[in-house]
Amino acid sequence: MFSHVGEYGSLMVAVASRQPGFNVCAAPLRPARGLDDLIRQSRTQWYRENGHRVIHPGGAYPVLGGLLADGETCAIAFDVLGRKDTPLCGGQIGMASGIASLAYEHDVPVVPAFTSAAGGGRHRVLGRLEAPIEPRSFSGVDELHAHLAGVVDAGISENPELAYQAGGAIGWAFERTAYARKLERQLHRARHREDKSLRRAAAAESRRAAARARLDAVEGSRWWTLGAALSRAGSPLRRASIGRAANGDRVPSG
Repeated sequence: MFSHVGEYGSLMVAVASRQPGFNVCAAPLRPARGLDDLIRQSRTQWYRENGHRVIHPGGAYPVLGGLLADGETCAIAFDVLGRKDTPLCGGQIGMASGIASLAYEHDVPVVPAFTSAAGGGRHRVLGRLEAPIEPRSFSGVDELHAHLAGVVDAGISENPELAYQAGGAIGWAFERTAYARKLERQLHRARHREDKSLRRAAAAESRRAAARARLDAVEGSRWWTLGAALSRAGSPLRRASIGRAANGDRVPSG
């Protein structure tokens, strides 16, 4: 189970590369209108070239059920808009409950998959698979669906910076609830702390650079003084004049 948050596509490719017979439920490709569409096309091509199935929504339920009954792995997005009122992102959102229904019907565990920021930019992320959730430990599909929603909600709140990149029902809800403002405040505080640390590091580096410049100036002045003295004492006549002056002899002018 994944959500349209962060670099979920890269995580699914990583899982598929280690899992033969991987099946992913994804929307049909549309004509490329930007980089994201080109990435989706490339990812879909990679799935098919490596023996994985890409199943499109719309009649996918019985297909996915058959694959799960055969013991195969299916990657399905949780945050798909539907008719099931679901508590998510601080509000009630109509979502599909296909994951909970499939898991409960075929008694297969649900493994939540998330990405989190690793630092250094948007495309440096960590992927993690959480402990499997056994469907029959819940009283029914509704309770399992509510639990899965809570797991997804907790995963988003741990990484508020990734929520700004969310798609699906989460992206839709994030723009419309007070939950967004709460996460925005958390993100603002985190950025403020990061900016403060960067300013401190920049000030320390500026002080170090100024100290190096002062040291270079002092050393340069010493070498210039020594060089000037040697230059003035460079000729035999000047060396003799300097020697006589040092002994108290009168040095003729001119």
